Amino acid sequence: MKRLQPEDLLNDFLQGDTDAFTQIVKMHNRALRYFSWTMVKDREAAEEIANDSFFKLWQSRGNFDSMAAIRSFLYVVTRNACLNYVQSPRHRQRAGMVEAEQLLSSDPDVESRLIELELLDAIYREIEKLPQKQRDVFRLVFFEGLTVQEISEKLGITANAVYLNKSLAVKSLQHAFKGYDVMLYLAFLTYLGKN
Repeated sequence: MKRLQPEDLLNDFLQGDTDAFTQIVKMHNRALRYFSWTMVKDREAAEEIANDSFFKLWQSRGNFDSMAAIRSFLYVVTRNACLNYVQSPRHRQRAGMVEAEQLLSSDPDVESRLIELELLDAIYREIEKLPQKQRDVFRLVFFEGLTVQEISEKLGITANAVYLNKSLAVKSLQHAFKGYDVMLYLAFLTYLGKN
C-alpha cells in the first residue's frame, strides 16, 4: 500500500477509499488503544472500544475537513465510550464502585493523557524516519532503558557507535520537532530529559 500525503489521504478517505482508511487506522491505532486502556484498565475492552471508534469514523467519513478533525473525533468518541464503559453496571461489579468512581473523577487527566499520547504518536512517526541504526539505538535507550554496554552487546557495535547514533537520533528528532507546535516541542524536550 502506497503511503499517501495528508491532503491526499484525507481526500481519498472522504471518497470511501479503504486503503486510506487502513492507513488512518495504522496511524492512530496504537495510541487510541493505549488511551482506552488508561481509562478502562481492561485490554480487551480497550481494543473493542478503539475498534468501535474506527468503525464510527468510517461511518462518519463525509464529515471531516482535516486530519486534525479526524484525530479529534477519534479521541472524543473513544473518551465517551470509555466513560460509558466505566459507568456500566457490568464494569462497576467487576472493578468495584470505588475504582469506577476514581476513573470517572480523573476526567481532568484525560486532556494531559491526550497530549502525552499525541506526543508519543508523533515521536513514533518521527523515529520511523530515522536510519535503522539510529532508530534501534534510540528505542533501546529511551523505550527499553538499556545501558550503553547492553546496547553495544545487543547490536554488536562499540560504545562510541552507541553514543554517536544516540546523539544523531536526538538531533534529528529535535530538528523534526522544531516544526511542531511550541508546546509539543517543549514536551518532547522534557520527555527526552526524563529518560
